[in-house]
Amino acid sequence: MEEVIQVINVYKSFGSQQVLKGVSLSVKKGELLYIIGKSGEGKSVLLKHMVGLIRPDKGKVLIEGQDLHELKGAEALALRKRVGMVFQYGALFDSMTVYENVAFPLREHTNLSEEEIAEVVKEKLTLVDLEGVEHKLPSELSGGMRKRVALARALALNPAILLYDEPTTGLDPLLTEEIDILIKNTRDKTGVTSVVVSHDVWSVIKYADRVAYLAKGRIEFIGTPKEMLESDNPMLRRFICARLDENLMKSLFNACRTHGTCTHCQQEL
Repeated sequence: MEEVIQVINVYKSFGSQQVLKGVSLSVKKGELLYIIGKSGEGKSVLLKHMVGLIRPDKGKVLIEGQDLHELKGAEALALRKRVGMVFQYGALFDSMTVYENVAFPLREHTNLSEEEIAEVVKEKLTLVDLEGVEHKLPSELSGGMRKRVALARALALNPAILLYDEPTTGLDPLLTEEIDILIKNTRDKTGVTSVVVSHDVWSVIKYADRVAYLAKGRIEFIGTPKEMLESDNPMLRRFICARLDENLMKSLFNACRTHGTCTHCQQEL
């Protein structure tokens, strides 16, 4: 399948702190890829390279074959509009209604009439199962609803790629499941290539096409969820074991039928 995102040997430091140390990663067209890893390992920094918010010290980021950080002016803007991003806490404008939040990128980056904008806003809110809230402020919505509004706004310009920065942070398990399903359904309905930064191993197992594990500034593993569970990488195994309870671990590992004992916690499976 066509690779629409290519991260090639990317290095990034902030002062004396080296965050990314030669990261290489590709994402296929229409894929739902999750990036996991401990806090502070550079997952969000990597995501911001993909949308052009951060320039690498060394290496390249290609979007649909074009170097995101080498283009200038109108060409750079056109390519960046191909990439939408849902930030960790939504980043909605508190003083704007739901309608105004979703309409904002359309007013900024298109020549659509207000009637046409209204149609797009309605379409995107329907896509994320939000109707009848156009005139509410973000403060009047639940956490899950705010995430949906942020997704509708990210979809407004019909991006080819959607990036999610820890979209389920701060949500309870039921809302986490709701947002996970929304991300997958959005990909299935629109075909948008999707990259999700997450700490939730269970979300990865249930919904990812592939998963990349970022540790110590490098991609230490990339593969399917099943391959992740079967991996002997000690850092990855420790990360998985720390996030799943014993009964769930037993169920998952028995399903894989690869390991008789968890190599990290030494529990018999």
